[in-house]
Amino acid sequence: MINTMHNPNTTNLHVHGMHVSPSGLSDNVLRKDASGESLDIVIEIPKDHPLGLFHYHPHYHGSVFVQMGGGMVGAISVQEDTTEVDAVLVLQAFSFKGGILGNLYGAANVSNSTLSMNAELTNQSYQRIADFFPDFQPRYHTRVENYPPFYIVNGQYLPRIPLQDGERKVFRIVNAGPTEILELFIPGCSIEVISKDTFPPANKRPKYVVISPGARVGIIVECQLHSKPSGVFPFVSMPHHDNDDYMGEHTDIYHGVLALFHVEPASKPLLSSPPMGVNEMDDLRSITPRDEHIEHFVMKFSNGPSEMRNGVMYKTYYMNNRLFSMDYRYQMRLNVLQEWTLMVEPSKDHKNHPFHIHTNPFQIVAISPGNDIDYSIGDWRDTITLPLNGNVTIRFRPVDFTGLIAAHCHILGHSDAGMIMLVEIQP
Repeated sequence: MINTMHNPNTTNLHVHGMHVSPSGLSDNVLRKDASGESLDIVIEIPKDHPLGLFHYHPHYHGSVFVQMGGGMVGAISVQEDTTEVDAVLVLQAFSFKGGILGNLYGAANVSNSTLSMNAELTNQSYQRIADFFPDFQPRYHTRVENYPPFYIVNGQYLPRIPLQDGERKVFRIVNAGPTEILELFIPGCSIEVISKDTFPPANKRPKYVVISPGARVGIIVECQLHSKPSGVFPFVSMPHHDNDDYMGEHTDIYHGVLALFHVEPASKPLLSSPPMGVNEMDDLRSITPRDEHIEHFVMKFSNGPSEMRNGVMYKTYYMNNRLFSMDYRYQMRLNVLQEWTLMVEPSKDHKNHPFHIHTNPFQIVAISPGNDIDYSIGDWRDTITLPLNGNVTIRFRPVDFTGLIAAHCHILGHSDAGMIMLVEIQP
């Protein structure tokens, strides 16, 4: 069946957030590369492409979740000057929960894996961090079947990141996990947000930084020792329940320490923050039907009852009351302004469904409720969380490229289980 975990050794490639062709040999997620085969991929990046951090990952429907949950992802930094690379943090979660499987053991069983699931060494590190930072690291025993997801940073578990006292350092971050939303902060340090999905946000000083799976953020981190000889500051994600009405009280928000900032006294002159490219976009909010034709579309995310598929019990996840099918698609015309209303149908699951669309970014023109939690009215994005008991209105203009693209929930277990649809950009 199509909306199940299947073909775990079949893959393809998607360049998340990039404005490139979705057809032919380019960012075409309808191609497939089966085990033992190969694909030629040719992606032409426009000269005026937005600058910033993007990423690539598999996108073959039915195996996206298990492949990204196993670490198949990489960063792409589009820069004017490639001789200097910003500090990039790729946050990857080894996780197999989120609608299609229970955990790593479930993934191993469904795919008939014979690999050992022993996490003894990781468990030792996990417990040690819980000893040092009990307020931020929950107590789990990571070797039992319900162990939590692990995040690694640039391929390392709990890496040390060096900083100087008072240094303002830029980091570009991608949440490359398949399931968990991040709510980031660094106790004792300040964070200034300078980009979200490569675009400047209105709210640059949030209490914590929300990053849904697939989203990216640029931040400036500054830590002060206050006369101490040195310091260790944990880079933390944890749920903040003041936003449960927006985020959903059962939404998977990672709770734990991701990395450790090791701060030493300044040994060399501190430089000011390096300049960041600002991607300027037109403001579409004031356009009315008198100015030009606007096409309207409502996209509804909803859950259904669990059902047996291929001998495995799956939860059902719908877009506009349909499971994914090659036969159902929304059609829009090149250069014609789109206004979409995105809404999550209330359910007993109380879980968020982050929205992502390929090829073209969009502007937030209305939110009800949730302004300034993940984004603000007027912000441009390509991947966002959605209010659980409300809706978001976005506008965008499909430009430059025609063809089939995908719009979907970026909790990839939900997407593989059916919460994805095709959108056709016509000439």
